[in-house]
Amino acid sequence: MRKILCGSLVALFGFLAIAEVGALRASIADDPLRRPIVVDRGSSLPTANRKLLDYVNARIGQRVGNGQCASMVSQAFRDLSIRDYPAENGDDYVWGTFITEIRPGRLPKVAILPGDVLQYRDTKFEGRNKSGGTYKTSGGHHTAVVSSVSGQNLYLLQQNIGGDTRPVAEKEKVQGGLLYLPDMKQGWIKVYRPVLRSGSSLTDTTGGGTPALNFSKSATLPAKGKSGYTVNLAGRKSVQIQMNGNGKTDVDLFVFDPSNRQVASDIGLTDRATLTFTTGAAGNYRIEMRNLGKSSNTVNLSARYVVTR
Repeated sequence: MRKILCGSLVALFGFLAIAEVGALRASIADDPLRRPIVVDRGSSLPTANRKLLDYVNARIGQRVGNGQCASMVSQAFRDLSIRDYPAENGDDYVWGTFITEIRPGRLPKVAILPGDVLQYRDTKFEGRNKSGGTYKTSGGHHTAVVSSVSGQNLYLLQQNIGGDTRPVAEKEKVQGGLLYLPDMKQGWIKVYRPVLRSGSSLTDTTGGGTPALNFSKSATLPAKGKSGYTVNLAGRKSVQIQMNGNGKTDVDLFVFDPSNRQVASDIGLTDRATLTFTTGAAGNYRIEMRNLGKSSNTVNLSARYVVTR
């Protein structure tokens, strides 16, 4: 079971400490206490994203679990049969397939979807309001669900929001929020895509009657060791494979087709990778991970069909 640790977010507007939900951009709402709730249930969302989004949206104004931010997502994962993952570095929670990491001045280059989960560490946002004032918001440790994406704005659903001046009963209810990414000044936010447990129903994101690809594995690679899996893939389909390790060693990722020909690889200097390739003939493809480090590394691996544009 996940240990729930969650530091609530606090925002400062001028010199007045108030309870706010992330970096509220006053071009959207001039009143800093007005929390926007925007939910986008696009039909093209992955099934796990859509289920999580519907679950949290239905509980706006309610306390989920023990009221902590991560408890909202953990409870949803249990109720929806979404896969749980071990935390990194003790309490940096992992909520599925790693998508991207947001840092100051480094905006995401890949699409963030409604239903993705955000994990914060030591973040600070600050900027200007529509009225000409300024705001600041900070969060040492926080979890939220993306409800909609509009340009560089991320609308959120979350709980345990606000400082000591806000009643606990109000903080610990599911509520909306907004992050304006260019206003990020410190820390990082990791973006994860939830994954249904093995055996749960998934829809094919490519359409056309292709069976859904529901591949998710976790393996512990010994020092200087390797591990591999075989997955049966349809022909002429775009496939995305994502790898997320524990951050301690360099792990390389390779994909081989049914003829044992290498068709994709990532040999970067980390243990995280995202590979997208198009299959040739249908058949069994081998995914191989090679740990180049001097210690073991526990790696989460997933694969899905995607639509390329």
